[in-house]
Amino acid sequence: MTLRKTKLDQVHRELGAKMVPFAGFEMPVCYTTVNEEHNAVRHHVGLFDLCHMGRITISGSDASSFLDYLVSSDIAQMKPSMARYGLLLNEKGLILDDIITYCREESYLVVCNGANLEKVLGWLGENSSSYDVQISDDSEKIAMLAIQGSQALDVMKELTTEDLSVMKYYSCLETEILGKSTLIARTGYTGEDGFELYFDMIDVIKIWNQILSLGFHHDLVPIGLAARDTLRLEAGMPLYGHEINEQTHPFQANLSFAVKLKKENFMGKKALLRIKEEGFSKKLACLEVKSKRIARSGCKVYLSEKEEDIEVGEVTSGTLSPTLGKSIALAYIPVERASLGSRLNVKIGKNFYPVEVVSSPFYSRVR
Repeated sequence: MTLRKTKLDQVHRELGAKMVPFAGFEMPVCYTTVNEEHNAVRHHVGLFDLCHMGRITISGSDASSFLDYLVSSDIAQMKPSMARYGLLLNEKGLILDDIITYCREESYLVVCNGANLEKVLGWLGENSSSYDVQISDDSEKIAMLAIQGSQALDVMKELTTEDLSVMKYYSCLETEILGKSTLIARTGYTGEDGFELYFDMIDVIKIWNQILSLGFHHDLVPIGLAARDTLRLEAGMPLYGHEINEQTHPFQANLSFAVKLKKENFMGKKALLRIKEEGFSKKLACLEVKSKRIARSGCKVYLSEKEEDIEVGEVTSGTLSPTLGKSIALAYIPVERASLGSRLNVKIGKNFYPVEVVSSPFYSRVR
C-alpha cells in the first residue's frame, strides 16, 4: 500500500524527523528522543502535525438531529463555540470510532481517527438517507495542528489578539491566527493545556514555520507520534485500535461519561441498556508495574506468578512513564479485580512481574 504524506512531510524531514507508517500516512515518530519531546510538552510546549486525522463537515437542516442520533453524546444541545467528545457506535453498542464534534455557526466539524476516516464516512453516508444533510470530507482542505503544553497559552498570545485565557476546556472560537481565518479549539490529547487549530490547508507550511519561530523563546519544539503516545497514556486517554475497537463497548472502556442514555434514541442505545442491566466481565484498568520492564500491548495478565495459572487479562498499551519514572500500562482485567489496590501479575517475556491497579489518570496536571 502506498503511504500518503501530509503537506508538512518535507518540513518534518528537514527538521530531522524519523518517519514511520501510521494511519496510512508517513508520519514523524520523533525528531530528537521520546523523553525529550515528552518532557518538552510537560514542562514547556510542543507543536504537533495532526493532518493525518479525519476532518468531516456536516451541514444541512437536519445536521443536529442526524449527529445526535449517530453520536453517543448530546449533540442536539450544542451551541456554536461548543466542542464535545463522543462515540460512534454500531447497533450492538460497540465502538466504531471516538470523535470530537465542534459546533460552528452553520455546520459541525467532526474529527475522527485518520485510520478510520473511510469507515466513518461510509457509516455516516449509510445512515443519512432520511436526513437533509450534506457530508463533506474536508481532510485535504482543512489543516489541523496542535499546540500543547504548560506554556501553550503563552505561545497562542503570539499568534492571535484574542484573549484565549477565558476559553473553557472543550470550547472553540472562530477567529484569526497570523492573519488567517482559524477555528481554535481548547482540546487536546496530552493531558496538558493546549489548543488545536483548524485553517485552510494552503497555509499550513507557512503557519507551522511561523509557530516554530514565534514559539522559540517559549522553548516550543515539534513533537512526534512516540511522545504523543506516552503523553496520552500518562493521561489515561484511550487510543483506537488499542483500548477501543469494534469489540469493545463504552462501559468496559470507562467511557460512560460520553454516553447520554437519557437521550430519547441513538444508535446502539438499546444494546447499551441491555449491557448495563446484564453486566460485563472485564473493564479497562490502570496498572503500575513493580519493575522498570515495560508491559507492552499484548502482554498477558495472570492472577499469580504461575505459568499454569489462568490468564485473566491483556495489556492494551504500556510504557515507562517519563514523568513518573514508573512502568505503567492499560489493560482489560476482570471487573472484580479492577478495584484500586488489587494486585495481579503480568508476563513480560518469560518472566512474571507484579502489578497494582491504580487510579486513572496516571498523571494529572495542576490546574
